[in-house]
Amino acid sequence: MALPVLLVLGLVLQGPTSDAGTIPQVTVLDKVQSSRTAGLGGSGVAIGADPELIWTNPAAAAGASRSSLSIGGTRGGFDELSGQVLYALAAENGVVTMGLAWYNAGTVTANTPDGGTVRLATQQDVAGTFGFAGEVIPRITMGANMKFFRSELAGTYHLTTLAMDAGGQVRISDAFKVGAAIRNAGGSYRYAEDSASAPIAARVGAVLAWRPGLFEISDGLARDLLLLLGDVEDTLVARRIWYHAGAEYRVGEIIAFRGGWRGGPPGSIGGVSAGLSAGFSLPGRERDTRYRVDYAIEFNTGPFDRPQSVGLTVEW
Repeated sequence: MALPVLLVLGLVLQGPTSDAGTIPQVTVLDKVQSSRTAGLGGSGVAIGADPELIWTNPAAAAGASRSSLSIGGTRGGFDELSGQVLYALAAENGVVTMGLAWYNAGTVTANTPDGGTVRLATQQDVAGTFGFAGEVIPRITMGANMKFFRSELAGTYHLTTLAMDAGGQVRISDAFKVGAAIRNAGGSYRYAEDSASAPIAARVGAVLAWRPGLFEISDGLARDLLLLLGDVEDTLVARRIWYHAGAEYRVGEIIAFRGGWRGGPPGSIGGVSAGLSAGFSLPGRERDTRYRVDYAIEFNTGPFDRPQSVGLTVEW
């Protein structure tokens, strides 16, 4: 069967392809994100001390005082599945991270030229990451991840490539922080006769922290914390600008609520240019072990099902 026939039938359910024609625009390098990020409208490049956010900014792991293990998954608007497992080792001079992410676009039944049918796995991706993040000088942190990426298209065509993420964060004051990151630099795709650059993207953003004081402990200190976030992302290969905004209201180690918005140019994945998201977090503690369950759902995603994400993080 000709390659273009396989690709047209196999990719129609998951979105557009790149200018190369047979190169899928959506891969695990684009899809992977934490449930916390999903609930914040995709924002979070300036959040630190949370290794689960290294998929957005490698510097996010810096400042974590505990080792942790995170696992999460997402069912997308086209019923595609993605997920990740991340281990973070808190050391004296920084945090070492190791992770694995995957993306499964599902299967499709295609007609063959001889009148038969064949069931194809449209696209299956996996990416491994290894990175380090730490404080460079007081108030400035940096991090970098090396990623190995493998993709299988239509059950037949394969590619492997390396890519790198790098980022930094600067604490301007106790209440204000900025961050910047570049993802998927240096890699390239090649399926059969077509090739294209990996989905390199640059992002800048900020976070503002405020304690409203609606909940207080006995000494009068506020237990609640409100985070307001905003990011701007330039997907350099696709030549598209995305805007992300989010808010997180946290009450001690009891619960956290999240909401977010993301906007992009017309003709984005699924024909959607903007969307809302919401989520929550339920933290807990068992002796010296801490855990957190996160959930997020995205709205306004066109005629498709609403993407949902769930994650579990355990710290010790």
